[in-house]
This record gives sequence, C-alpha cells and structure tokens, in this order.
Amino acid sequence: MSLKDLEEEGLIKRKVVDTKPIQSFYSLTDKGTKVAMELQQIQRLIDS
Repeated sequence: MSLKDLEEEGLIKRKVVDTKPIQSFYSLTDKGTKVAMELQQIQRLIDS
C-alpha cells in the first residue's frame, strides 16, 4: 500500500509546502487515528 493509496482511503492527509525543494508532510486523519488505535488493540491482544 502506498502513501497515495492511504490518502485516497482517507487515512492520511498530505500537505505540500512550496519551497525549494518542495516538501511534503503527511499526518493521520481522524479515520487514520481510529484505525491505528484499533490496530494497537489487536497487537496488545496478540502480545498477551
């Protein structure tokens, strides 16, 4: 899965800063945060 795929699914958002060179910053959306929290819970179950 690529960053573009994650962005299209609404899990991350991309911010482009018009500098030289151009910079891109990624952060989780609310949906991405929820998915990350669910994955952490699953990982805790696996680890216990």
